[in-house]
Amino acid sequence: MKLELSNIDLSFDQSSLFQNFNLKIDNDGVNCLLGISGSGKTSILKIILGILVPDKGKLYIDGEDITNLPTQDRNIGWVPQQQILFPNLNVYKNIAFGLSNHSMTHEQKKKQVHEISKLIGAEHLLNRNTQTLSGGERQRIALARAIVTNPKILLLDEPFSSLDGPERDKISLIFKDVQMETNITSLHVTHSSREAELISDYIHVLSHGKIIRSGTIFDLHSHPKYPEVAKLLTIPNFIEEHPILSIKEPTIIPIEAIKLNEKGKYNAKIITLTNNKIYLKFEDIILETSHSAMNNRMGQEVKFDIINDKLIKI
Repeated sequence: MKLELSNIDLSFDQSSLFQNFNLKIDNDGVNCLLGISGSGKTSILKIILGILVPDKGKLYIDGEDITNLPTQDRNIGWVPQQQILFPNLNVYKNIAFGLSNHSMTHEQKKKQVHEISKLIGAEHLLNRNTQTLSGGERQRIALARAIVTNPKILLLDEPFSSLDGPERDKISLIFKDVQMETNITSLHVTHSSREAELISDYIHVLSHGKIIRSGTIFDLHSHPKYPEVAKLLTIPNFIEEHPILSIKEPTIIPIEAIKLNEKGKYNAKIITLTNNKIYLKFEDIILETSHSAMNNRMGQEVKFDIINDKLIKI
């Protein structure tokens, strides 16, 4: 399933939230929209749902323009941050509610509800009153109700944020198993890098109204590219970059003297960032214990060479 938001503009009270916003998802995995609180993540989901209408731009699902399609006709599943269940209905009826507008017999609906309940491990809860459920159980039911209709796309708005650590991890993994079983393309909003790393196949980092980086968790850790990405992923060790340094032969240089050549190229180990910063992973640091090295920041030095116009750790 493919989802594309193209050149989206959105404003609130004459204040622009998005200008020429673009997001493209062309896989059947779990996509995480990662960003700090207040960055507009939920607004993106509401545009996809049709709750918010953009001032400009187009929204496509599998190439079909659904920008002006009513919400109820988009066949999109949604799990909100708050576990909104109907208190006057038991678990079975809460899940089955999603099938109310579908042309199915009673037996077909019953079979579908039981299959989804089994998939999420909630068959034993079907006759329970929703008010007696724990937070984790309520979230399972909210997830079941969202996917029972077999939606084209599943949207999740920080659904596990109210749960404690162990329960959050448990439900996150259940969701990942369900997604792998159903192959429903999912867009999961979160500000938690741990949650993103735990369940995502792809991460899209939202900052200042733009997607500034997309890729697998390995891609983003290996080459975050922007300080905002590294901060969200809790990557340490940013080092200011200095003017050009000419290295004629392999040498050991102190961290504070690290410089890039004019082309600013890098290899997998040396990661360039904007704003005159570079990033080194812990495994790229050599602790030099020679007498001369001990005079430079407690011996934390790295050995580099310029090879084919690249700064290479050796």
